Amino acid sequence: MIPRRELAPLLLVIAALAGPLLQGCHTSTREEHAIVVGIGDSAEQQVLGEIALQMLHRAGFRSEARRNLGDAWSVRRALEGGRADLAWDYTGRVWEASLGHDQPIASAAELYRRVRDEDALNGLQWVDYAPVQARHALVVPEAWAASERVRSLSDLAYHMQNLSPDLVLCTTPEIADSVHGPASLARVYHAQFKAPNIRQVTAAEALPALSTGACHCALLRLNELPADTVDLRVLWDDKDLMPASNLAPVMRSQILHNDPTVIPYLRRLSAALDQKTLAGLVAEVIAGKSPARVARQFLRTVDVVSTPTPTPTPRPSSTPTAITPQEASKETDAP
Repeated sequence: MIPRRELAPLLLVIAALAGPLLQGCHTSTREEHAIVVGIGDSAEQQVLGEIALQMLHRAGFRSEARRNLGDAWSVRRALEGGRADLAWDYTGRVWEASLGHDQPIASAAELYRRVRDEDALNGLQWVDYAPVQARHALVVPEAWAASERVRSLSDLAYHMQNLSPDLVLCTTPEIADSVHGPASLARVYHAQFKAPNIRQVTAAEALPALSTGACHCALLRLNELPADTVDLRVLWDDKDLMPASNLAPVMRSQILHNDPTVIPYLRRLSAALDQKTLAGLVAEVIAGKSPARVARQFLRTVDVVSTPTPTPTPRPSSTPTAITPQEASKETDAP
């Protein structure tokens, strides 16, 4: 039997010898199993996918891209089917379209928790969400809103009922047919747009229509607005009609179980993406820059690889909430 006073130095020697061996095994896991990033067809999907791909490479993970997967639904199917290991998605879209719920949840934190917990049963794990929202928002020209003193959806409803009943609304076909479209504005706020005055256009067409006066209002997703919306005002959803929907990276649980060290990098990446930053990146891709180049420039500016520090999941007090009139005014006044 080895004396106790001699046992401690022996254990230290064993630990010193075993450390590099264990580290080598962990490194081989990174080198042998590539993380497949699923990338859809939209400009947003392309730039987000490239950012994740390059970040993983810089952090020492093997990574591969599975591009041109199609729309968000197809990207989700690739993740569920194991053809992709990592993808970006929105909590609101998954809650309704993939998990089949029709109950709207206005709290970003509550929706994230419920999607995360339910998707864990599907073998998928959500990493902390970014302050990037895709909730529906009604936007109007800033000059008109200021002159008519319209700051909220309730203000707009009052204006329509008493002053301008013939306002024209532009929205996308997807939103027009959704449960949170024009019909919900009439039901909750009593902002009743006449059927001939509801025009279905693309998001790219809606914004110029606001500038020319072809439309007085536009019901769009926040992530469809450009970064420099200085001439537009986002009206405050003062009754929390529109459900939350935040961007987050989603990974197959098995991949994270094999190597959870990727989580801190994804957390830092989520924290580095906000509404205006992502809108600017998407605008560059739409303007003709390659997604790979845009991603490379972003990662040179925002270092999410060096000394990764885990970020706790956002709590209700620190999560994105409905835009107040003051916040909306500040955003529209930003250069």
